[in-house]
Amino acid sequence: MTARADPSRVQPEIDRYLMSIVVRVMLYLLIVMLFGYPAAALTVHGLDPSLWPGEVIAPGAWFDAFRFLQLGTIAEGLSQAVA
Repeated sequence: MTARADPSRVQPEIDRYLMSIVVRVMLYLLIVMLFGYPAAALTVHGLDPSLWPGEVIAPGAWFDAFRFLQLGTIAEGLSQAVA
């Protein structure tokens, strides 16, 4: 005969596992949003931001936009990255 797990102990373990997955996904999304655009810009335009075209947001300005939550600047940078 197989032993059955007590449902009152199994559900909290499942909830904890699902919550850890959600937290990891949110953390990965934050990391990608924070560092993805500057990494892509550095890859495409080179390591010296002073030589970049004017419409490309420099990494310093990108991080300032996140620090001050300038959502218009962030959206503009993402829309130019997609185009």
